[in-house]
Amino acid sequence: MQRKIVETYFHFFLKQIFHTNTSSTIMKINAIKTLLSVFLFVALTSCSNQEPKQFTVAEYEAATKHMDRELYSLVYNQVSRGKFVGKNHVLYSTSNKSGTKFILVNASTKTKNDAFDHTKLAKALSKAISAEVEANDLPINAVSLSEDLKTLQFKSGGDNYSYSLERNTFRPMVNWQPTLIITTFGYEI
Repeated sequence: MQRKIVETYFHFFLKQIFHTNTSSTIMKINAIKTLLSVFLFVALTSCSNQEPKQFTVAEYEAATKHMDRELYSLVYNQVSRGKFVGKNHVLYSTSNKSGTKFILVNASTKTKNDAFDHTKLAKALSKAISAEVEANDLPINAVSLSEDLKTLQFKSGGDNYSYSLERNTFRPMVNWQPTLIITTFGYEI
């Protein structure tokens, strides 16, 4: 039906443009403008009837199996290395263009904040390892937080550390084994 209407308008305007007895340029220009407007309208309305495809969970899972792990660093603001702390908190890391941050979510109050002062930790870690450390590029992994949210445990450079958030002090940990940390794609770290 829509095609028939377009064909009718098309033939009408072609007659107006090329088969008129008058040689009025303005009339021909107006006919061309109208013809283009009709085509634009039809093109836009015919495209708007299509609904975007809704992907299923199975399709997303199949796609993640084909993702290259080296591409993860190119994806910003994804939640990774999440783990529960106590009864009401979740600790996770996220990366953006400026670096990596550790976030603590309080499920009871539905709030999220930095898990600790990244700048203070960077300064303290710089002293402990005798190397310059940036707050947005902390060389730490296997991060966990004590139940009382006062002590941070992590690995850095092959060594295990306990860091008091209140006193801003480090203590080496000899027999500490980090608990399993699971990233968003199900890989163990």
